[in-house]
Amino acid sequence: MNIHVLVENHGNTEFEGEHGLSLFLEIGELKVLFDTGQSSLFIKNAVKMGIDVNSAHFVVLSHGHYDHGNGLDYLIDKELVCHVGSFVDRYRKKDDTPIGLPLSLQEAQKRFTLRLSSAPMELHPNVYFMGEIDRKYTFETPAAFSYLDGGSDDPILDDSAIVIKTELGNVIITGCSHSGICNIVRQAIFITGDVRTYAVFGGFHLKDVNEQVKQTVKVLEDSGVKYIYPVHCTSQEVVDTLRLQLPHVVVQGVTAGQSLTITTR
Repeated sequence: MNIHVLVENHGNTEFEGEHGLSLFLEIGELKVLFDTGQSSLFIKNAVKMGIDVNSAHFVVLSHGHYDHGNGLDYLIDKELVCHVGSFVDRYRKKDDTPIGLPLSLQEAQKRFTLRLSSAPMELHPNVYFMGEIDRKYTFETPAAFSYLDGGSDDPILDDSAIVIKTELGNVIITGCSHSGICNIVRQAIFITGDVRTYAVFGGFHLKDVNEQVKQTVKVLEDSGVKYIYPVHCTSQEVVDTLRLQLPHVVVQGVTAGQSLTITTR
């Protein structure tokens, strides 16, 4: 399978970056646009990479934050897969800034064919939208940094991911892992029935090296993962720690405009 990074926090001399994430996945004959960043940059970079985002069979939204879904404004008439909670209004606690999608559920229903699900959904043979993640690892439940209309804490229940069942084990694609990367790995096993984790690509929402990171390293080590590609909302300090603490795992960052192939057989 091929992963093309359309948007990531870091760019390079040829491709611009922005705070956000957008990936174009080629999984055999299946093409998936996974998240759209916070602007039209994902389209601009895709054109440079020779990718037609409109060729995607599905658009999958990992969760309803602006830096993953604002680019939806530049798409129409696509099949959009996400959790129904992706369209709630949400605000950052520290400054009351809106951090949700400008697109309402009603507007999305007009623009797209919506496939809303809190349960796992098979998109294609052995390719699954993971639905609402069961949060069993309590160390992955940090204090809420955002709130919903009415002032209640926002648990970001819409946070989801994709898992691909392959001959070598599960390949997991995440947006931000607000539900916890270890919880996501656990749910991937439940969905596919395969206890092997082969590769994990995406944002881990880990900023500081703390007890959560220590516990995360242990779970990832026990999972037998071979490749980790931490991007977007994963600090360099955490990436360095993963690389140091998991010496038998390939830990590699990527930037906007890069493509990589994960060999799964």
